[in-house]
Amino acid sequence: MSELIQVESKNEIVPNTPVHLLELAINQGADIDKLEKLMAMQERWDANLAKKAYTDAMVRFQEQCPVIKKRKKAHNYLYAPLSDIIAQIKKPLGECGLSYRFEQQQLDGEMQITCQITHRDGHSEKTSMTGGLDSSGSKNVIQSYGSTATYLQRYTLTGALGITTADEDIDGRLDSDVNPDQVIKDWETYYEKITAHQACVRDNFDDIVEIKTHIANGEQVEAKKLYVDLGRDIQELLWVAPTKGGIFTSAEREALKQPRDAE
Repeated sequence: MSELIQVESKNEIVPNTPVHLLELAINQGADIDKLEKLMAMQERWDANLAKKAYTDAMVRFQEQCPVIKKRKKAHNYLYAPLSDIIAQIKKPLGECGLSYRFEQQQLDGEMQITCQITHRDGHSEKTSMTGGLDSSGSKNVIQSYGSTATYLQRYTLTGALGITTADEDIDGRLDSDVNPDQVIKDWETYYEKITAHQACVRDNFDDIVEIKTHIANGEQVEAKKLYVDLGRDIQELLWVAPTKGGIFTSAEREALKQPRDAE
């Protein structure tokens, strides 16, 4: 008698998972059609678990990710080079089991860069951006491709991970008329806001994971209900745009803004 049957004869509880059902079907001599359906069920089960693990990892990464600082000057503004961003996120990415890679494609004189974020359990998601070749200055063709690729890699990476740089509110608009004291005040206000946001994420970690999981599964009503149940104060602390370091992606924010169904 097989181990599966022996366990059941002792009236012990066995997990009702697709893999268990598949084992049971094999022991009972199920036909090929039934086995194929059970195998397809197992694949969907594994994919769903991997997606939930990805969501959980992204929540933890965004909680741990530092505010990216802009240190490099270009003309009249500051920016964070791709190398600086990678250096600052490499450790939290690895700790959360996440990795990234880029895909590149030329489209009618333009370039498309796709950033793919993958979790160690197998689930991955992509963010793409297209732009024209950077022919500024005295760049040759190869340099134009390289400049555009780096630019698009920087923005697809930060967009895919929901991270931002410290002074994005004034990015590209620094000039001689800017009041340094106001810049410092704006930064301090932003820092206080993002610090409060990160503390709120830590305190409501489990609820955030559950909300994100519901949205990923297309269960907007359940996600909205959980979000509303958090209360207005917590909602305001969590309602930070992803470009500002917020925990919810743009798509998730749209789902949470949907009208709640009548109960």
